[in-house]
Amino acid sequence: MNRSEIKEQLTVIFRTVFEDPKLDLRDSMTKNDIEMWDSLTYLMMIAAVEKQFKFKFKLLELGNLESVGDIINAIDSKISS
Repeated sequence: MNRSEIKEQLTVIFRTVFEDPKLDLRDSMTKNDIEMWDSLTYLMMIAAVEKQFKFKFKLLELGNLESVGDIINAIDSKISS
């Protein structure tokens, strides 16, 4: 799976979790760019990512996921190894 395919699947997750069917993800996006991104929706999004891509993040990894690009890179790293 390439980065573009990961982003497509992640877009579906973000649109669902953050209840915004028109949300268009950019690598630079952070919690400051998405109105509903709070600690609860962040955990819901992480759970959805783990379910979709069939892996679990380690607690320490979650602290490094500050932008959409970081999340895509982490997914890519997890599913490529």
